[in-house]
Amino acid sequence: PGIAKVIAVSSGKGGVGKSTVAVNVAIALAERGFKVGIMDADFYGPNLPRMIGVYERPMVENSRIIPLDAYGVKLMSIGFLVDRDAPAIWRGPIITKIIHQFLHDVSWGELDYLIVDMPPGTGDAQLSLVQQVLVSGAVIVTTPQEVAVGDALRGAKMFEKVNVPILGVVENMSGFLDPVTGMRHDLFGKGGGARLADEIMSPLLGEVPLQPGLVEAADAGRPIMVEAPTSAAAVMLREIASEIIQSFGYQVTAAPSGEVALDLAKKRTTPFDLVIADVSMPGLSGPELANQLRISWPQQRVLLASGYSDTDVLNRSTLGALTWFLQKPFGANQLGSKIR
Repeated sequence: PGIAKVIAVSSGKGGVGKSTVAVNVAIALAERGFKVGIMDADFYGPNLPRMIGVYERPMVENSRIIPLDAYGVKLMSIGFLVDRDAPAIWRGPIITKIIHQFLHDVSWGELDYLIVDMPPGTGDAQLSLVQQVLVSGAVIVTTPQEVAVGDALRGAKMFEKVNVPILGVVENMSGFLDPVTGMRHDLFGKGGGARLADEIMSPLLGEVPLQPGLVEAADAGRPIMVEAPTSAAAVMLREIASEIIQSFGYQVTAAPSGEVALDLAKKRTTPFDLVIADVSMPGLSGPELANQLRISWPQQRVLLASGYSDTDVLNRSTLGALTWFLQKPFGANQLGSKIR
């Protein structure tokens, strides 16, 4: 209750950067104004505490665990509850019980997205998750080489068998970008993510490149979205987050005036994929409003139109304009002509 969408981030094998993708996509979603949580379900190798830089134990209130918080994301991991060097020698029933506790005994509150960092493979954790909660979709992470793609394929097929939609494939370690020359070097091969996406008939959400400093930042608890937000990897991870959002459809809201749209942007109380703002009313001019919206709401799509009423916002012509608009890059845009 209170969790709108549960997304499993999975892979067929370890070492492909699944946790890196899960953490950074969660932060990218939080940047967009969504309420986001991460549940670390990799009980045999919980990496969330180190990757996010949080190590304290969560509090318990009224028999419920209070999740920790970092970078605007709520966090829960078995790594917060056991010693760092304690081996997890647990059979399936214990894994099932812990997943139940993490889902139902943690005070997640209202969440738009709960990102579940799954363990490698197709074992008890995966089956327990889909049996206990309605999983909205799965993101499959692989690296370009065939040995990783083959294992990821088995993981994708498992989700298909239990009727969990595959949102798409992420190819991690997609290539090394030389910071001096800008040239790309495919150290682990090329095209594995695209081949996997074609085979399972799902979209390729993105290809995350290797880059200097990414590993060191992650080990220091500084996700790349925070450490280097303008880097190629961070930009791609934001695009992946956008693709995940769009896979569930767009949220379209009409603001009765440009000032209301700007107020929503500043308060960030509700995440929108698209806000239609009427700039024909008194107040800020279109260019002034567009500039302020770019500052306040840099990752949202904002359409500045003129002369519409609440009753005809989504008429046929407006929908045509939205189709045009949704093909544009993120940012504030202005249509000079009246939408009828």
